[in-house]
Amino acid sequence: MKKFLVLFLFAFQFSCSISDPEMMELLREINTQNKELLEEVKSLKIVSDSLINEIKGNSGKQEDLLKIVSSLQTDISKIIQDISKLNEDLKKQGVDIDLLKSQIADLQKKYEQIIVQLEDLKELSKILGEIEKIKIQLIDLNKKYESVITSINQNKDQIEQLKSKIESVQKQLDENLLKISQLTAKLSESDANVEDILGQIGDLQDNVNQLLLDFQELLGIKPETEGNIAVLDCVNIIKLGNLVVGQGVENVTVTVNYEGGNGKKYESQIVASTGVLGLSATLSASNFEIGNGTINYSISGTPNSSGTAKFLISVGGKTCEISIFVASENTNISGLNCNTAVNTGATGQELNKLVSGYAIPGANSTITYFGGDGSNHTGQIVNSTGVTGLTATLLPGKFNFGSGNLSYSISGTPSSSGTASFELSIGGQTCILSWDVNDNQASRYPNGTVFCEYPTEVIEVVSLKTGRIWMDRNLGARREMISATDVYSHGDLYQWGRRADGHQCRNSKTIGGPYDVDQPETNLFIQPSPIWVYEWRQPANDNLWQGVNGINNPCPSGYRIPTDAEWAKELKDVHSNSIGILTMQTNLKFSAGGLKNTRGEIILKSLDDSFSFRGGLYWSSGDPVKLNICSGTCSTSTTIAEGRASGLSVGCIKN
Repeated sequence: MKKFLVLFLFAFQFSCSISDPEMMELLREINTQNKELLEEVKSLKIVSDSLINEIKGNSGKQEDLLKIVSSLQTDISKIIQDISKLNEDLKKQGVDIDLLKSQIADLQKKYEQIIVQLEDLKELSKILGEIEKIKIQLIDLNKKYESVITSINQNKDQIEQLKSKIESVQKQLDENLLKISQLTAKLSESDANVEDILGQIGDLQDNVNQLLLDFQELLGIKPETEGNIAVLDCVNIIKLGNLVVGQGVENVTVTVNYEGGNGKKYESQIVASTGVLGLSATLSASNFEIGNGTINYSISGTPNSSGTAKFLISVGGKTCEISIFVASENTNISGLNCNTAVNTGATGQELNKLVSGYAIPGANSTITYFGGDGSNHTGQIVNSTGVTGLTATLLPGKFNFGSGNLSYSISGTPSSSGTASFELSIGGQTCILSWDVNDNQASRYPNGTVFCEYPTEVIEVVSLKTGRIWMDRNLGARREMISATDVYSHGDLYQWGRRADGHQCRNSKTIGGPYDVDQPETNLFIQPSPIWVYEWRQPANDNLWQGVNGINNPCPSGYRIPTDAEWAKELKDVHSNSIGILTMQTNLKFSAGGLKNTRGEIILKSLDDSFSFRGGLYWSSGDPVKLNICSGTCSTSTTIAEGRASGLSVGCIKN
């Protein structure tokens, strides 16, 4: 704390000498006067030049006059240089007042010398009148400089007084902070009177806070007392309780999120509703959190109609509008709970995130309701807000008696990343359904990459065995593996050395081969001919997947296909288990994605039991790697033979 105050004091002294309003005004006046003086002296130089020309035409004392005027011209030129340098010094923040006074005094002496020389010129020239005018101007300028010096000295005294006050406050702060530190140390003593010490610390802390306020006052800083926030979010509100037309409100609250709170107090407020009238939203006074937090409005009154009640709230310097649905008297359900919604993928796997810019292949949200009356409903279609481009559709159906579920299908293409919100309103109840939308990570992959579904999310995992960083999932997988039957962790099946051109998609068709180029103009799975030829490229090229700059490296930027040696280090002395997770000394998870043989057939399990469960097969940058996923303990190997025309899983390691 002391170091901070000392540094701050130094910065303050430095800035006061420059930034004090009166001081700045004086410096500006000096600067202006110097500019005027420079112009006047330049005029004097012009006059002296004219004198030289005139004297050259005279006889008698011409030579003496010329010497004197030439000497005068030299002195004036030197003065011009001195004034220019002085102007440059004044522009610098670290102006030295004593140096400035010294420079002005030197200039004054030179002006006096010039005046003496001008007196001598009276006897040698016919332009005595002009010279007298210049003399008067120089004398006036000298008087102005004397006035400026006096003002500078006065301001210097004020600065010294302010400096003394600041040093006094700093000293008191240091003393109080030292006492707090000493009392805090006493708390650790066995016989410490904790309550008494804490009381003393509290008193000292109050004293320190007051001194800090005094310190800020000296610096001209106005303490921030009002609560402020950066963002107020009226879209993603949380409403508890229901509103029904004509019924008095009981236990209904609305929670509103905010960002960028400053920890200061906000006042209580009551906001009347519009749209549906008769309601009020009340906020009790409190303090904002520092950073993100929530504020809670309690709703009271009796709504005069069904529909949407709106509350224009303004708090912490931000304003937004809350919208709450008011049900009619004839409600079909008593509660609708979006907070426990289950967002799932097309086949029922829990995948509660979408991807920006990619159409949804199939998604669903299941919403629980309560107090159903057994009546029919007509369904509804709701467009998303926040992240737009999505639609939640509920088909017509029938409410259960009591509790039940409503199934909304989610379709469309998210317009951006963030949160997509759907305001559901059915059976006289309403709630907000939310879906998270991931950022589109396509830009992280090589140009021309074809994604079978959407870009694989790049999430890093550090191997506990080797310390190397891997992607936590296969290329093409939706997520990290959670079980041996988790199809969303399988990912794509690549022919060795090929880029991500679409052939890796599990549903890709086959085409005859082989090809003699590194990047064939086909997105199909190349089937060699004859079938026992294990290369899709003839002749083979062993350098297609070597390093991050490999010709056809399919991994995202900074990642590459692991080498044989890197696989061997990860797999040494480890085993797999029945859920497809390698155990012992490693935390990496590799799924049982199977293979796609040269006939284009996907095989997840060998028909030959002696060959065990052929579950996990991964490419390296050199050879395929076999991860046997079986029940119980089984081995892993890096010595199996799979032709490069087969399709295997790909894991990526960071370079």
